[in-house]
Amino acid sequence: MDTGAVKNCLNASFARRLHIPITPPSDKTPPALSGVDGKSLTVIGTTQLAFSIAGYMCYAEFVVVEDMFHNVILGLGALRH
Repeated sequence: MDTGAVKNCLNASFARRLHIPITPPSDKTPPALSGVDGKSLTVIGTTQLAFSIAGYMCYAEFVVVEDMFHNVILGLGALRH
């Protein structure tokens, strides 16, 4: 979890490895995101996922990003949910 992340993010290579469907970018997809170091991240689309934290099922939208260090980042929206 990252309280500084405004979006939930998913590493693109991780998504491909798990055969998670990726929806191409649309008008709702953020055109650009930047990492904590200020570098631009390449957004390739979005996906909807269900996941469990300590037995609690959650559903969220993720922005799929190329070359992200972590496989998954849960942002502020996931914390609020």
